[in-house]
Amino acid sequence: MLKRFFLFFLLIILTCAVYSQTKNQRDAAGLKQGYWEAVDRSGMPVYRGYFKNDKPVGEMTRYFPTGEVRIIMHYDDTGVNARARLFWQNGRPAAIGIYINTKRDSIWLFYAQNGKLSSRVEYSAGEKNGTEQKFFSDENVLAEEINWKNGIKHGAWKQYHANERLKLSANYINGALEGAYVSFFPNGIKELEGVYRNGVPDGEWIRHKDDGEYAITIKYDKGTITNMEDLEEAEYIFFRKATEAEEYMPEPTIDDLFR
Repeated sequence: MLKRFFLFFLLIILTCAVYSQTKNQRDAAGLKQGYWEAVDRSGMPVYRGYFKNDKPVGEMTRYFPTGEVRIIMHYDDTGVNARARLFWQNGRPAAIGIYINTKRDSIWLFYAQNGKLSSRVEYSAGEKNGTEQKFFSDENVLAEEINWKNGIKHGAWKQYHANERLKLSANYINGALEGAYVSFFPNGIKELEGVYRNGVPDGEWIRHKDDGEYAITIKYDKGTITNMEDLEEAEYIFFRKATEAEEYMPEPTIDDLFR
């Protein structure tokens, strides 16, 4: 029995010795090879994974300073393409997607810290290309839909109320609002309507009350209000906010996870 225990103990020592000698190795050319891991000054893991000729292969895991899993990447043999899963510090998913040539590509899904879907974005070569959808994070109800071309807003832009009724309808051409702009109250009644030309409001813009009754008209000439004397301060503030602040919903706040 004592002999078996001694042999088992010896096997553990030898295994640890071999392990310590085979991790964090570089070849004669100085390239990372095999299993690598790094820890911070407090001994907490920073990353663990495998390398081939200095490029990551297979599974690579990165950690928060407090030890929770931050990112899990599954690389192919090229070391530049990978399937990615990012996590919030509470362990819930933050994002799922793929990298092609180290850049975001295809469909990415982003999640709020409560685990609900926050947005769905189409990428190509690291740029937004196609449709981006954002959701009310507590309900998974569509809140906004906007189209992109090579990282620039281009095409239909729509927003929705929490009751799923249309809130806003507009259109982008090469990053600038162009054409009809219409917003709606939660009850479906039209609130504001006008036209953008070359990214600025132009012509007559009409505001309605939530019962559909006409409220006021504001006149623009290439972005400049021409009937200021007809407006009360509150009306001026409303139109300025509606036409200058595009109300585009912010990006999911998880960019720090990619650093």
